[in-house]
Order: sequence, then structure tokens, then C-alpha cells
Amino acid sequence: MTIFLKIVKIIKMYQLAIVTKLDQHDFGAHHDRSHIHNCTNTICPQLEITPHVMNEDLFIENSIKFNGVIFVGISNKIKIFLSKKHKFDIFVWSNNQLEWANNPSLFDNVEIIFEQSNQDIKHKNLYHLPTGFQHDWPQKSPVETTTDIIYSGTLSRQGRKINPEYRIYILRSLIENGFSIVNYNGKSQHPQEIECIKKIGHPQSFTIIDHWAEPHHFSHGHFCLNMPFHHLGVNVDADWGITRDKLENSIWFHSWDIFKAIGGKANIITYRCPEIHALGLNDENCSFYEHSPSNIDLMLKDIIQVVKLNTHKEITDEIYSKHTYINRWHFIINKIKDFIKNL
Repeated sequence: MTIFLKIVKIIKMYQLAIVTKLDQHDFGAHHDRSHIHNCTNTICPQLEITPHVMNEDLFIENSIKFNGVIFVGISNKIKIFLSKKHKFDIFVWSNNQLEWANNPSLFDNVEIIFEQSNQDIKHKNLYHLPTGFQHDWPQKSPVETTTDIIYSGTLSRQGRKINPEYRIYILRSLIENGFSIVNYNGKSQHPQEIECIKKIGHPQSFTIIDHWAEPHHFSHGHFCLNMPFHHLGVNVDADWGITRDKLENSIWFHSWDIFKAIGGKANIITYRCPEIHALGLNDENCSFYEHSPSNIDLMLKDIIQVVKLNTHKEITDEIYSKHTYINRWHFIINKIKDFIKNL
């Protein structure tokens, strides 16, 4: 190819800004800019798309240079930006449930939405797409299995109206039933978490590790307990367009914890529901409890029964690959390419 033709090809490339709300480098993080850069620079060139990963301010200052933009998470600043018409294509990948319930017109100028909420949402071009995990996370030797259960997550659920201490109750009760637990908790030094840790007690059987679990940590326990029921933070009293029971006791949105456990190929215990099964988790590769915090004593009984059975189940390579971020970005970029073809 001559230099002239190369220049022409570069000029014709679709310039796509990829704008992340944050820049976060934890395992499972949705806004890991360096990983997004690696994924999209692997996928995009062969589709005649040039990706540019950046923060919000840099994009807003230079927006006229791009043919399109995908917002990965939307801040209040970006909500103002979305409310106006622009001469480039706009795409969004985030959890927008609160906006769908209160301000759906916010997305009138958005061409494609990659929606993290599981709810039935009407839009001209919407695909349900949860988060995932980084497939190229540095490999380390697995931690020796020395405890019954690992739990990676916070303990405080104050942004709930129903059973805000359900995680404390479940973990404390498991310890009282003779099981040992390690909690990987990147917020363990926060005042709310310190109070929760005190309520659990039992320091001989309950170990706190002050960071989130990475893939090699999931071997630390015979089981990895996933408790995916949400809290709503400062928006606990907002209208989410969902009943209170469904909001707090169903999986209307997948948090990062389940994907981190899949990425660590953990021996997972989680809640049996259609949304979890839709991820490819089933009785061959995962163990389940049948009840939510709406019936917390039966939830506890289910978990105890699973741990006592001591069955090891493995995440397959197929399920692992399905939930990597590079797989998510293949899907996103191909949908954007299809959109460009039809312009």
C-alpha cells in the first residue's frame, strides 16, 4: 500500500472517543482505561475504527474531532451533555435504571444503549450488557486453601430499607455454625465497615484482608459466597421504577462481584434466579441458595446445607471467556460498526 493510500485510509477511519466516568484499576473494574485501551486497539483497527480512550473533560474540550463517542458510565456532567443535540454519534454503556424511571428522554439523542440493568426497557436500539473482568490480569500462584468460605465485598448495606445488616447476619451465623471465613474487603478501614466488623466478632474464625480479591485469591476458601443483593446509597428513597422488594431482593442489575468470582474460577455459591442462570451458571458449575434476604433464615439454611455438602464445581473455559471485557468490547464495537454501515 502506498503512503498516499495509507493516509486516505487513516482519514476514512471512524474516530471513536471512549469516555470513562472513572479510571479504576481493580480486578473487575468497568472503568479500567488501560485495559479498555488494550481491548479496543486489538479489535477496532480491522473494523476501520480508531479508538481514543479518555476522561470526560478531555473529550468535552475536543468533541468536534470525533465521529462518535461511547460513554462508559455517565456522570451528572455527561447527563447535561446528553441532553443537547450534537453532530456526532452517541453510545452509552452503563446502569441507567434510575434515569429510565425518572428521565427517559435523556437518551433521545443516544443511538445505541448497552444497558446494565436487567429490566425490560424500551429504546430504539438497546442491548442488555453487564460488566465483566479483565482476561489479561497478571497470573499469580493460587493462594493455599485454608478456610471454608471467602467473601469478597463490603459488609455495610445501609442503603437498604429491608434487612440492611443481612450480610453481617449471614456471615456471623455461618461462623456460629462452625465455619471459617476470610473477607477480602477493600473498604475495611472505612468507619461503617469497622462497625460492621465489630458486629460480626469471632476474630479467630473471621479474617479481614484489606483489599479486593484478585483471581489467585479465590482459591483461599473451599467456597466463594456471593451475596448480590443491592443497596442504593444516597438514592435509597428515589423512584427506581421497581417495587421495593424487587429492588432489594432480586438481581435487577449484576454487580462486579459475580464476574470477579467467575474470573477467579471460584467454587461459587450464589442466589438461584433467572438472571444468574442467564450468565451460564447452572448446577454443573455453581452451587445455589434458593432464598433472598426477604427470608433470611431460609437463605442461611440453604447456604449451610451447600457448605456441608462440600461439593467442588468448576467454572468452564467457555463461561470464563464469555464474561471477559474483551468479549464485551467485541460485542460493542461490532454493534457500532453495524450502525456505521447503515448511516
